[in-house]
This record gives sequence, structure tokens and C-alpha cells, in this order.
Amino acid sequence: MTFRKRAHRGAVLLDMTPMVDTAFNLLVFFVLTSSFVIQSAIKVSLPEVKNATVAPTAGKPGLEVRIDAANQVFLGDRPVGLEELRFELERVGATQPVFILGDREASLGRTLEVWDTAKSAGVRELNIKTRWKK
Repeated sequence: MTFRKRAHRGAVLLDMTPMVDTAFNLLVFFVLTSSFVIQSAIKVSLPEVKNATVAPTAGKPGLEVRIDAANQVFLGDRPVGLEELRFELERVGATQPVFILGDREASLGRTLEVWDTAKSAGVRELNIKTRWKK
């Protein structure tokens, strides 16, 4: 039995098109499935302070309770009353930090009502956000 010698072929070319398609599909997948932080549309002018400490929960995501200049309370972007706020905070308050963003024109009494409501709902990590005074 005799074997024939095969003819030597030229260089093998690698087609890059499927690899580029796969990389593009992965990029599109990760862009579409990622979550984005949406800034709230409620305008709150935070008071400025010189002597404040950074809370240990400052970098964590949490619930934001906003009090505007007209003393209206918002949870995220929707207006809520104190009872509805208590219900929502009881549902998730013990697992997440809660940040109170009170407008500089909001009354101290309203801010303390929100603070008391959050504490009575069982919130463990409760903070007030301010802006650093330069």
C-alpha cells in the first residue's frame, strides 16, 4: 500500500467577522441589561454646613425621602403622606439606609416628623444629606 504525499497548502486565514459579531452582541447585551441611576426630578436646595461627618452609609444606595420648600414629602419622585411613608419604610427600611434630603426652606418641624416616622418604622440607618460649605 502506497501513500500519496499531500500537496502543501498556503497560509490559513482566520476570518474575524464572527469574533467581532460576538463581541458586539456581548456589548449590546451588557448595555441593555445594566441598571442606571436615575436622578430625581424633585428640586431640593440642600443646606450647607461646615462641620459635618460623612456617614458610613454615604456610598451605599438607599431610599431618599425628600422634603421640598413647601414641606411636601416625597419618596423617590412621588408625593407621600406620613402614614404611607411609614408603610413603605416598614416594608424595606430595615434592609436599606434612608437619606432625608430637606430643602433649606423646609421647616424643622416637618423634617423631625419625617425623622420620627422613619424611626418608628424601624429604620436602622437614617441620615440627613447636606452640602459642604466651602
